[in-house]
Amino acid sequence: MDIDVSVVIPTYNKKDFLEITLVALGLQTYPMDKFEVVVINDGSTDQTEELVSSLSVPYEINYTQQENRGRSGARNQGIHYARGETIIFIDDDCVPAPTFIENHMLYHHGNDNHVILGYKYRTYVQMLRETNPYKPVLMGLLNTHKLYDLMNLPENEMLICAQDIRCNLDRIVQLSYAGEKERWNQVYTTYAANMNKFVLPWLLFTTGNVSVKKKHCVEVGLFDENFKGWGLEDYEIGYRLYKHGLNFMLHKDPVIYRLMHSRESHGDYVASKVRNYIYFCQKHPSIEIYHHWRLSTGQWDIHTYNLTVQQYYNLVDKNQQIMKDYYQLSKDQCELYGCNIEYRRQKGR
Repeated sequence: MDIDVSVVIPTYNKKDFLEITLVALGLQTYPMDKFEVVVINDGSTDQTEELVSSLSVPYEINYTQQENRGRSGARNQGIHYARGETIIFIDDDCVPAPTFIENHMLYHHGNDNHVILGYKYRTYVQMLRETNPYKPVLMGLLNTHKLYDLMNLPENEMLICAQDIRCNLDRIVQLSYAGEKERWNQVYTTYAANMNKFVLPWLLFTTGNVSVKKKHCVEVGLFDENFKGWGLEDYEIGYRLYKHGLNFMLHKDPVIYRLMHSRESHGDYVASKVRNYIYFCQKHPSIEIYHHWRLSTGQWDIHTYNLTVQQYYNLVDKNQQIMKDYYQLSKDQCELYGCNIEYRRQKGR
């Protein structure tokens, strides 16, 4: 049979997590000869290549290796090598539910211009440092499900291994936390029946669980490789796909479990996100991008953000001078936010 869907996974030095992801993809209900998994090794130094070459799975792995180019460069390479008409993007630290691919493809059937957005659950599969904010959540889950045998493992010890995935997914569910669903549930409850009322669907374009036709990625120019480090490269291509006229559809069925783990450098993470956000604003100087920082800092919830952008575009033709002044004010506040974060970073605050 011909390959009709490609699951694209960039990876960098997360061999143990990638193994769990690849094993989980071997449990899919979708025909194994109808999908491929494109793994892009983005300059890893942790025997990722050896893992992929030795792993026995019932589907085809299309493996490629490159010097480190970052997330955007790796995904672009994956798009280039993908043979499927439809591409599903996931990360190298995710466990897809068995019906994951089947559900994505079900919603694409007969819909050439759809972007399918699925649900993500946080799952804790690694003992975390005492200073990590997720530590209390993990310990609460271990207590709730009486997994006392896991509580005293070393911090880098994996709580779930590939063999657990092969047997069943019960432990994944036990160690999952629904907190990350909150924004998605807010959108789903209010807008899923009519996504036309939601003018910010690109906020849900996160490459841990999203699918789109390959041709549309090519038409909008692929991922922007000027985004460096962590953050916003997926929002940005989602924004371009939205402006390209695609229909964004949010569904609960394509479920993925994100394997949470400690970050080595939180300071670098914040700094790169700020740099990327400033670049995002420069590339797309629009009211919705200028206001994104209000959502990310908790000043606005998703509904306030959506309503503000809606009202702006509804009023812009009625009083152009007021809207022009508001636009400039929003731009100035956005630039001030970026400058303040950069100043605090340089001062080590």
